[in-house]
Amino acid sequence: METLVREIRVKSGSEWDHYRTAAVKATERENYFLAQALWLAALDEAKDYRFDDPRLNLTLESLAEVYWKQLKYDKAEPLCKRLLQIWEHVLGPEHADVATAANNLAMLCERQGKHVEAAILYQQALDINEKLLGPNHPDVEMIRQSWSKARQMAQKEVELKVAKAEGRWNTSGWYSAHTPET
Repeated sequence: METLVREIRVKSGSEWDHYRTAAVKATERENYFLAQALWLAALDEAKDYRFDDPRLNLTLESLAEVYWKQLKYDKAEPLCKRLLQIWEHVLGPEHADVATAANNLAMLCERQGKHVEAAILYQQALDINEKLLGPNHPDVEMIRQSWSKARQMAQKEVELKVAKAEGRWNTSGWYSAHTPET
């Protein structure tokens, strides 16, 4: 990927490269506010690139990473969703990069308490990595543990919702649409 980015840069040079270089330096210095601004400028520059242009993908991934480091998971999530869609389309659904993108998105969902979504995405990453690495690979085992934890949390969420909904039915069989104030 990096080789392709360099080739494109040499052929067409743009402001994108200047933003990328400065954003990488800002990230290395842990100046995430500046890095965010620079990656956003790079993303604006890349808005007209083809969906499979490696510069666009690098920008999405890097901006999502900056948001992750700032604990802005809600801002990183749509970038990671877009990246997962791109990788699935360009590389196919069984590629290692698709598994990585699904795993990263699962972690973002988990951090936001979206355990059902996280479990689904961990399952996707697990299925791909089991085929590529085998069921006993350490990376596969880590994903399996994350998937199991997300499934347990998702189950608890469902049980709480069911219990809450059941609590609205009174003994005479009437459904209470609101809770009376006490």
